[in-house]
Amino acid sequence: MTSTIPVEVDRPVDGGAELATWLQRFALGVHRGVASASAAESLFVEAGWWRDLLTLCWDLRTFAGRDAVATALDSFDTSGWTAFAVDTGSDVTVAEEGGTTVVSGFFTFGTSEIDGRGFVRLLDDGSGTWKAWTLLTQVDGLRGVDEPVGARRPLGLEPVAVDGRERWWDAHRHAEIEFADSDPEVVVVGAGQAGLAVAAQLTVLGVPTLVLESHDRIGDGWRRRYPSLTLHDPIWANRLPFLDYPQTWPVFMPRSKFAAWLEAYAESLDLNVWTGCADTEISRSGAGEWTVRTTRDGLERVLRPRDVVVATGLNGTPTIPEIDGMAGFGGSVTHSSTFAGGQEWKGRRAVVVGAGTSAHDIAQDLCEQGAEVTLVQRSGTLPVSRDFAAMAYVGKFDEAGPPLADADMAWNSMPWNLLIQLTSDQTVWREAHAELLDALARTDYEVEYGGGIMARYLTGVNGYYLDVGALGLIADGRIRVKQGVPIESAGADSLTFADGDTVPADLVVFATGYGSMRDAVRDVVGEAAEGIGSIHELDDEGELTSVWRPTGVPGLWIMLGNIQMVRYYSRVLALQIKARQLGLV
Repeated sequence: MTSTIPVEVDRPVDGGAELATWLQRFALGVHRGVASASAAESLFVEAGWWRDLLTLCWDLRTFAGRDAVATALDSFDTSGWTAFAVDTGSDVTVAEEGGTTVVSGFFTFGTSEIDGRGFVRLLDDGSGTWKAWTLLTQVDGLRGVDEPVGARRPLGLEPVAVDGRERWWDAHRHAEIEFADSDPEVVVVGAGQAGLAVAAQLTVLGVPTLVLESHDRIGDGWRRRYPSLTLHDPIWANRLPFLDYPQTWPVFMPRSKFAAWLEAYAESLDLNVWTGCADTEISRSGAGEWTVRTTRDGLERVLRPRDVVVATGLNGTPTIPEIDGMAGFGGSVTHSSTFAGGQEWKGRRAVVVGAGTSAHDIAQDLCEQGAEVTLVQRSGTLPVSRDFAAMAYVGKFDEAGPPLADADMAWNSMPWNLLIQLTSDQTVWREAHAELLDALARTDYEVEYGGGIMARYLTGVNGYYLDVGALGLIADGRIRVKQGVPIESAGADSLTFADGDTVPADLVVFATGYGSMRDAVRDVVGEAAEGIGSIHELDDEGELTSVWRPTGVPGLWIMLGNIQMVRYYSRVLALQIKARQLGLV
C-alpha cells in the first residue's frame, strides 16, 4: 500500500466541524444496510488505514486500503455501534504534516458491552471532502465494570464501628498477597515493567492476579544490568499505568533508579508479587487447565489459575557464539546481560562483540574507565542522535504534551506497516546526522539505515544505537572498530580474525543478543508453547503475532515491549482477559 497523502489545503479549516461531519458519515457507514464499498469510499482516502483493537472482534486487526476497509465493514457486525460523539475533552488539531493539512481528533462510541474510543486523521481528498487517512478504534472500557480509579477510588477504612472487625489494612493485604484460601485467576510470570503493568490493569479490572518473579527483589532484572545503562526514551514516554514520576526526576532515568521505581510501583498499587520464585514449573493439561508449581521461602505452592501471562521479556537465553579455542582463552568472557561495569579494566584490553545499543554502551563504559577497547561490529548499525530521537516526542510526550491517554492513542494509531513506510526514506535522518556520518565515514564503522528504528525492531533486525557518547569515541579513534570480519579463533590472550588480524584481549564481552522468543516462552510453560504459531512477527495485516493478543493456546498470553508499549498494550491484553471472564468472547 502506498502512504501518499493526497493534497495540501491552502484555505482556512474548521477542524472541529470537519471531524463532526466525518463522524456522522462514519456512524452511518458502520451500520448494516449501507453498501460497504460505497461507505468505505465516502469515509477513507484510497490509501487509508483502519486499525482496530478489540471492537470489531476480540483481537488486533489492521486494514490497509479502501478495499480492505470495505471488506471489514462487510465482514463484521457493527450494527450495534451507537452514541457516536466528538470527544469534547480532547483537542481537535489542524496541522501541517509533510506539507499536507491533517485534521485529527478523538471521538467516543459504544455498544451494549463496551465503551469505545477512536482517533482519526483526516485529509482533503482533493474535492473538499475530508476522509480518513488513519483510523484507530479501540475498547476503552467494559460496560458494568466500574474501575476503582479517580472519582471511583476505594474509600479505605469504613467510617463506622464494626464489632469484631476481622482485618485491618495490613492483615487484609497479607491475605491478598498470600492467596491462602483461593487461587489467583491469573498468574503473571515476570515482575519487570511488562508483568507489573498488566498486573496493575488486571487488578483495576477486578481480576485476582499474582506475579511470580525469579529474582529476590522486584527490579533486579534492571538492577543487575551494566551500571552505565540508562533509559533512552524520555521520562514522559516511560510512565507506567496509573502512577506518574516525581517532577524532579531526570529526563533519562538510570537503570538503578528505574529498578527502585518498579519496587515502589508494586507496593503503591497493591500488586500481589512473590519474589524468589526461580523454581517454578507450569504445565497445561489436555483439558486446558493450568497447574503452576513454585517454591517460595522453601515451601512449594500449587496454583491453578485460569490464565497465564508470560512477561519475561522479548529475549530468550543469552547467546554466545562458539569460537574455536575459546576454552583456552586466559582472560574473562561474559555476556552483556551479566557485564558488571568497566571499573576494574583500566589499562587493560577489552573486546566488545556486537552492533546494538548494549555493545556501544559497554564499549563506552570501558573506554571511559581507561580500557583499550575494540568494538567488533559484525553488521551495520543505525546510529541515531538523542536529539533526533527526542524530536519524535515533541508535542506528544513532553511537559507540554496532551493527556497521556490521548498521546498513547495518537501514537499507537499508526499501523506498524504504515510507520515502516513513513520512515523508509532516510533523507531527513541523513540531513540531521550529516556531521556525525561524515566523522564515522573516516573510520571502519559501518552505518546501515535499514528502514529506521521501528522497521528494524519490528522485523527483528535490531542493530540500532541511540547515541549517548560512544560514536564520538569511535570517531576520535578512542574505540577501535573491527567491522564485518568474523572471529576465527581464540588464543590464551588474543582473538584472531578471518582476515588474519590478531587483537590482544584480557576481556571479551559478547553483546550478541539472545535466543528466540519461542524458546523464552517454552522455558516458562514447557510443551504448552508448542501450540503457538509465530511470536513477535508481523502477520499479513501488519500486527505482531501472539503478542498482546490470543496466542492460539487458550489462556496463554504474552506481554512484552518497552515501557511505552507495555503501558498501552497492558490494558489491551487485560481487557481481553476480563472480557473472557465475563463471557463476552
